[in-house]
Amino acid sequence: MVIYQKKNFQVYTGNGGYIIHNTNYEFSEAHTHYIQSRSMAKVIIRNVLYKRKPHTKNRYLLKSHQRLSKDQTYIDMIETLIQKSKDKQSYKNVPSGVRR
Repeated sequence: MVIYQKKNFQVYTGNGGYIIHNTNYEFSEAHTHYIQSRSMAKVIIRNVLYKRKPHTKNRYLLKSHQRLSKDQTYIDMIETLIQKSKDKQSYKNVPSGVRR
């Protein structure tokens, strides 16, 4: 059951999340699933449609952008963002005086 549609993208509900499908391609070629909120699904659709750079650093959501797009330039830009997030040094602030 389609709950949202914008141009060639459709959003379905399924298994506690949302599934986005690019209808220009077969379902197995261009879909992503388990997006937790309807608003996030809409943001991903807008980003892919208008080739916007995502603000998220979440690799799963970035991969979702890649799976839905067939524009190689956009896919390469997303891959660069994924690589930057992998290469980024993480920092964890451990409070002093706290015993583990």
